[in-house]
Amino acid sequence: MPLRVMTYNVRYFSHGTRGLAATARAMAGIAGAIAELETLPDIVCLQEVETASLRANLAHPRRGKGETQLSRLMELLHDAIDARGKVDRYAA
Repeated sequence: MPLRVMTYNVRYFSHGTRGLAATARAMAGIAGAIAELETLPDIVCLQEVETASLRANLAHPRRGKGETQLSRLMELLHDAIDARGKVDRYAA
């Protein structure tokens, strides 16, 4: 059985601000792009994801102390997958 692997350089989820600050719109767009794939990959490798920094949280603030860019993406990704009627889930 083939293993499907996807890589994505998210550039801190800040493409729209030229790398200055992560935005919720960029994060939702990336989650939607992944969920839109006809067959979801088995593994998604993300580059340039931050945990806690000014760039990561300025335009898209954390809702809680333990929240990270990755946990926010996972929530958006699962919502996007659900919205497309798929049942797949990822573990971060």
